[in-house]
Amino acid sequence: MRQRWSGKKRRVAERKELADNLSHEMKTPLGVILAYAEGLQDTGEEEKRKQYAQVIIGETERMNRMITSLLELSAMD
Repeated sequence: MRQRWSGKKRRVAERKELADNLSHEMKTPLGVILAYAEGLQDTGEEEKRKQYAQVIIGETERMNRMITSLLELSAMD
């Protein structure tokens, strides 16, 4: 009985740590996306607009990979 309780507590702690890490990891690309989207609004230079758009695309792809990984982990239970 103790081992089951200990295992459950460990899994809860691991999930909390995972959620904390994912929250932190997702805030970074969101901040980058916001900054570059604002840069798109502020610049008229076509080359900079293309560069900013590429960064936004890259960061959204990064977030998508993280979310996909999270869903795969969630499905394992």
